[in-house]
Amino acid sequence: MAVWAPGDVMTTTCNIDITYYPFDTQTCDVTFIPWGSMISEMNLHVAQKEVSRRLFTENGEWALQKATTATGLFDGIYPTYSVVLELKRRPTFVVVNVILPVLFMGFLNVLVFFLPAKSGERVSFAMTVLLAFAVFLTLVGDNMPKTSKPISALCYFLLNNLILSSLIMTATIVNLNIYHKDDNISVPQWLATIVRTLNCMQRPKRTKVGNLDERDRKADNKKMKSENLEADPDDLPVYLKDRITWCDISKTLDFVFGAVSILWHLITAVAFFILVV
Repeated sequence: MAVWAPGDVMTTTCNIDITYYPFDTQTCDVTFIPWGSMISEMNLHVAQKEVSRRLFTENGEWALQKATTATGLFDGIYPTYSVVLELKRRPTFVVVNVILPVLFMGFLNVLVFFLPAKSGERVSFAMTVLLAFAVFLTLVGDNMPKTSKPISALCYFLLNNLILSSLIMTATIVNLNIYHKDDNISVPQWLATIVRTLNCMQRPKRTKVGNLDERDRKADNKKMKSENLEADPDDLPVYLKDRITWCDISKTLDFVFGAVSILWHLITAVAFFILVV
């Protein structure tokens, strides 16, 4: 009777599915084949189905869930010995350093619509968050396998936040342009009607306008134009109290854009966690 117990250190790779990264579980099948020896010359037997973990060292990134062995045949003539490893990724590092910061930055991104337009910091604030999303997308890409089949759901989530941040940046610029628009340019009636509806405002009553002297109305109009309509609303004449300005339209758009952005961010975040967890 002869006992042969060779030892060696081998390096191998496995194809992994990163769709649910960082909450993914991978199954790696490592097969050993004694080339040059057929089943008639060598027969392999499994001493125990479960792989011994006596010399196993825990890994900080992966947790070994299960390790089993089996024998078989390759091409019907070559004996094989397979080791099946079931690995589960430890997601804590990615959750703390990537996912949670992205969620918090997403809510910060929405707050740009609640920043006063007169502060002059809206564009720089939105640009900073947009660049932060781009940096996180790069960091995640560097820590995952360079494969397009499949792509991680986390990449789509970050891309979604990058798109949302780009749209918020565009909406901020457009809204600031509306806010600083010359008040001498009249607001279209259909747009004023929509703003009144959203703000639950009543339409002006024409009966009161008729009671005003035409000369007084012209004087009030001239006064309001010279003061850029910045007077106290309670001091406005009756026919100007319900007048919609570009500033009113800008504030209404801030509310609409902010509500849509918050809803978009919440829906995508919930959908991402439902998919991967």
